[in-house]
Amino acid sequence: MKIDEINSKILEGLSGKEKEYFLAGLRNLNMSNPADREALRESIRKARPDFTPEQVEIFVTGEAPPDKQEWLQ
Repeated sequence: MKIDEINSKILEGLSGKEKEYFLAGLRNLNMSNPADREALRESIRKARPDFTPEQVEIFVTGEAPPDKQEWLQ
């Protein structure tokens, strides 16, 4: 499941102001910005030094790298 799909599922369960706040949070994160993604990767590496590079990437992008997709099947 991709991060956009997860966010859509979350939004389905929210109402009014909750939905508005969640969407504002997503906009503030602006995870399409490469610098933000790299900052998140670095934060994950510090918080979870036991994570493999693949696990960090899954955390950041919401999906396994293309060459590791078979893990999810």
